Amino acid sequence: MKLTATFTTLLAVLVASATAAPHPDLLVATLQPRLLFPSSGASADVPDPTADAFYKPPAGFESKANGAVLRSRNMTTYKIKNSAGAFQILYKTIDAEGNADASVVTFVVPQAPVSPARLVSITQPEDAAAPICAPSYQIRKSSGDGTGLEAYLAKGYWGVVPDHEGSKSAAFVGPTEGPATLDAIRAAIKFQKLNVKTTQIGLTGYSGGAHAAAWAAQLSKTHAPELKIVAAAVGGVPVNPKNLLLNLTKGLFSGLAAVGVVGEYNAYSDLRAFLDKYLTPKGRDLVQKGRTNVCLAQAVTQYAFLDILPLINRTDPLNESPIRERLAQNLLGGDGSISPIPTYIYHGRDDDIVSRPDADAYVKQQCAGGARFTYVVDAGQNHITEAGKRATDAQNWIIGRLNGSIPVPAAC
Repeated sequence: MKLTATFTTLLAVLVASATAAPHPDLLVATLQPRLLFPSSGASADVPDPTADAFYKPPAGFESKANGAVLRSRNMTTYKIKNSAGAFQILYKTIDAEGNADASVVTFVVPQAPVSPARLVSITQPEDAAAPICAPSYQIRKSSGDGTGLEAYLAKGYWGVVPDHEGSKSAAFVGPTEGPATLDAIRAAIKFQKLNVKTTQIGLTGYSGGAHAAAWAAQLSKTHAPELKIVAAAVGGVPVNPKNLLLNLTKGLFSGLAAVGVVGEYNAYSDLRAFLDKYLTPKGRDLVQKGRTNVCLAQAVTQYAFLDILPLINRTDPLNESPIRERLAQNLLGGDGSISPIPTYIYHGRDDDIVSRPDADAYVKQQCAGGARFTYVVDAGQNHITEAGKRATDAQNWIIGRLNGSIPVPAAC
């Protein structure tokens, strides 16, 4: 099949799924057209993160606490239903190697906040390893529509949309995405002077966004134990990066595997040194482009059916150090920890992008350790159609946990 025809088919699936969704606005947020088809380059009024001084942390920020507010700005052009306005906050966090980092969160104010405060973090399916794909930048260029926050704002809940990949655009790197998400919530609470002891919090996301939300839930007890996170709703969760790469390479969505490679390259200095030594010229070109101007749609179209492993000039690169160790560190739940957060997790039985057996194994491991998971697998659903099928249920789970109508589930 020619690439143009393939991508036309993909677009048709996206449109059909959105039309069939019980609440199309939820699916729009799930699939995030802004991140699929981002505005390219910078404009005079909205510079991209590499040219915007707002994204550069002040001297000495490394000594600040995680979640510290470094600077903020009012988003005067922000337009979204049920919102009284929004701010962007540069905050302190850490990267995958434990070094100080700074990222940006878009913090949305409801028109009629409830008391005590409730807050929902929606991590977007960015699925890209270039700064121009960051949610904060794309939200500014598109006036903020399509974040998926509208229904939560209508309930009086505060909204948080983190740049969960951090400043290095560490796509699919859990040890970056989890802390960046948690520290974004910390920053929002501090900025608005909300009561951290009473502010109830929900985490939600689908696909790449679910990856960040699930890692945030997994790390919440150790990284941000003071946060009162009472719910997570995640679907199509990428669990095992090695299996994800092997399943996707040479297929229609092999570009997502390429994004994962570039994300790991961005995140880890030892992996970067290894790949700089052994990447083929084609591999070097992929990494260079992936770090600068390739977002989700470009990754899918430019790298469909690409065989990823031959780009690394080694016989068995996934079993060589440091790739082997970094992949192991990015296995969700691979350290044996159990998520302390009541979680609604859902997956299409026929998911053609993110392996369902990996999600099955993760849920089994977590449930054996006492996790409070509600796991739903839908027959006949692939990765894209599952997003539409369960979008409303995931939203209702978060709202129900935050308003108390859904009790803490029993251990699964």
